[in-house]
Amino acid sequence: MHNLTAVITLLDERPEWAERFKAQTGIELIEYHTSVTRTLIDLLGEKGFEVLNYGEVLGQEGAIAKFDESKNQDVISLIIHVPGWAEPNIAQSLALLATKRDFPVLLWGSTALSGVMAAKGALEAVGVNFTTVFGIPEEKEAVEKITSFLKAAGTYKAMQNKRLGLFGGISMGIYNWTGCFSEYKKFFGIDTIHFDEEQILKEKTNDKLVEKYFQFLKRNLKEIKFDGDILTPEKLRLQIKAYLGMKEISRRNNLQLLTIKCIPYFCDTYATLCLIPTFFNDTFDAEGKKGIIPCTCEGDTNTAICVEILKNLSGRPVFYGDLITRIPETNSAVCCACGGAPPYFSRRSEDYKENLRAISLYPQVQGKAGGGALSFMAEKEEVVTVCSFIKRGESFEILTAIASIEPDEVLDSLLPKWAKVFLKFEDALDNFLAKSSTQHVCISIGDHSDEIRNFCKIAGIQYRP
Repeated sequence: MHNLTAVITLLDERPEWAERFKAQTGIELIEYHTSVTRTLIDLLGEKGFEVLNYGEVLGQEGAIAKFDESKNQDVISLIIHVPGWAEPNIAQSLALLATKRDFPVLLWGSTALSGVMAAKGALEAVGVNFTTVFGIPEEKEAVEKITSFLKAAGTYKAMQNKRLGLFGGISMGIYNWTGCFSEYKKFFGIDTIHFDEEQILKEKTNDKLVEKYFQFLKRNLKEIKFDGDILTPEKLRLQIKAYLGMKEISRRNNLQLLTIKCIPYFCDTYATLCLIPTFFNDTFDAEGKKGIIPCTCEGDTNTAICVEILKNLSGRPVFYGDLITRIPETNSAVCCACGGAPPYFSRRSEDYKENLRAISLYPQVQGKAGGGALSFMAEKEEVVTVCSFIKRGESFEILTAIASIEPDEVLDSLLPKWAKVFLKFEDALDNFLAKSSTQHVCISIGDHSDEIRNFCKIAGIQYRP
């Protein structure tokens, strides 16, 4: 994900101030403020962020001239550094210009508070959307807050002008999670492109390629439980053909997010479509390594966007599924994908073969036409972020909770042969359930709550911890 940020440092225009301060303290103030900027830039570089240093400016004209250089750069966010006093209207002008170009803005106060607090008031007075961080680079918490903002800004900008392919329509009357497409464009810059489900089977696919995928699954999965009825070689080949058809349509139409209806028409008429989210949401398929393209089923466009956000923040596959069972004694819940889930979550290895060796393909329990469903139990993990993306009234919300993955063999044996994540929540599970209004949740490795909070602020939507 490209994430070039610009840093501009605003200094006091009065030359006598720095001279008299040096005479009284022995400190070269401008040199010190410059070194603070450089130290932060070096730390951000070590964390993998690209930073363009616009240097130090003394007045509004110089600040605007520096900012205008961003027109010819791939800058996606702006850090306004106010280490001491600087006239607040300068920061205000920069923030307004950045807003017009849709740059997320961070106001950073490193040393003295007078200048940054005045700038903060000036930005708030004109309604600019910005984030404030206080602290010098030697303060770990300050740097973590800045990197959290930069990850969120990069995620927000990465989503702009992406295309979401919606195959089919609303599934089983669950219209609350098929979002308002105009608002997707307004808040995230995402276009929604519509296709009929059956188009994926009308795509011409190479029989040799279908067979390559079939043998790939036979060779690498732990087992395939053909039963001569629900799951047969013919049904599995049809599932592969559906994946390849959707892959070609996505490539041809430059789609970066996907959702497909599946239930009830397609899985009652042809086969379940479980292999589609399986491979799109992971980093490989039978043809080799590939990028993650967020893909959900049942027409859930909201969750496709949630997967996109978490994918960009974490750089890893994201599990999504239904919250199925609540276990109050342990403050736990079971999240199941009804047949398709990224194999990465079985063992979370960078070697896809190791992940596949822990996965079985069982006959699907739903859909009259039959087909296969992945079955595995996710490996233990200390910290994961659980998210729901919700449209409530007139606004979007992202609800988050922190949990751990705690495998449970007994519960696994009592539930359908699906992909499962056993979640033990850090805070009360019932609080999360009370705030949520969808059965689909997304699970991402690590704690991304701060980044999600920053993302929501930048995008202008609600964050709900």
